[in-house]
Amino acid sequence: MTTTPGSTPAQAPPSPAAEPVPSDRPVRWGFLTASRIANKWANALNLLTGEADLIAVASRDTEKAASFAAQHGVSEVADDYRSLVTRDDIDVVYVSSPHSHHLEHALLAIEAGKPVLVEKPATPTMGDSLRLIEAAADRGVFLMEAMWTRCNPIILQARDLISRGVLGDPRLFQASYPVRFVAPDEHRIFNPDLAGGAILDLGVYPAHLAHALLGRPDRVGAFGTLTHTGVDNTSVAELTWQSSKGTCLGTLVTSLEGEGLQRLELVGTAGTLAIENFVKPDRMTFTPHGGQPQQFVTSYPPGGYTFQAQEVHRSLRLGRTESELVPWQSTLDVAWLLEHWIDGVRRSADDSHPDTASEDDA
Repeated sequence: MTTTPGSTPAQAPPSPAAEPVPSDRPVRWGFLTASRIANKWANALNLLTGEADLIAVASRDTEKAASFAAQHGVSEVADDYRSLVTRDDIDVVYVSSPHSHHLEHALLAIEAGKPVLVEKPATPTMGDSLRLIEAAADRGVFLMEAMWTRCNPIILQARDLISRGVLGDPRLFQASYPVRFVAPDEHRIFNPDLAGGAILDLGVYPAHLAHALLGRPDRVGAFGTLTHTGVDNTSVAELTWQSSKGTCLGTLVTSLEGEGLQRLELVGTAGTLAIENFVKPDRMTFTPHGGQPQQFVTSYPPGGYTFQAQEVHRSLRLGRTESELVPWQSTLDVAWLLEHWIDGVRRSADDSHPDTASEDDA
């Protein structure tokens, strides 16, 4: 196993004020790409009648953009990405291109003075995420990583229980997110040129929730395997949080090879929190040690993206450049964690396949 000592991640610059979006009209959206996740987002926005308008969409494939527009009632198909982000009738741009292109496309919008919601991970590296955040701070525009789970009421309830000490002192955090992917090698999930792999696509979820509930870990260790295309496949990250109240240990598991439980568990000295399907949770169980389980339940429209959309709207109407629920520092801290996780997997995979012995070793 490779153990990576904790190092200080980049610090987000101060968040400046922005021009508020007026409260007497819907927030107007432009979509940069017509991806599969963009279709889910469009469905969510269309549920927020009077709160959101999807004005325009742009895609490298004009037929795909036209089909997207017809399906979701979008009035305009932009000629290209630049013509989309420079429209005066758009308040915020949603970027859902492959991970490898997030920086380029989000910067395009920011440099045009447009607020941005960029799909997770914000970028594949901490350095690029810092560059994106610094650009938003310089221009005074809103930027948020699309980590919708951090906006879910169940996760907010979990944070409240922890902050009030209901669980006691945290001692063990566990979260796993394995999904079986069957796709050709050129698919983005298996393509290293498109920042593929399980960690950036799936591991980002348990990583963000570990951060949301416990903050940035002090140490990260990791091991795992690679696909034949060279992206991470199945892996485990081992986390350590140190505080004056003791040590909390954590494990994050993700895989491209098989379906499994999407379960999160946090054990404290006074009780245990358990969340099934933590990517899109609708319930949580808290069991005090020696006591009866208590359930917390929420409901939401199909997909669950409306909570995140409303957080974007709230931030824009308040003239904020970053979200309280998904702040810039969380994006940098999680990017730091993911970098260590990926690096540990690559080094452990290299260690498990030593080079052929040299003549001196014979």
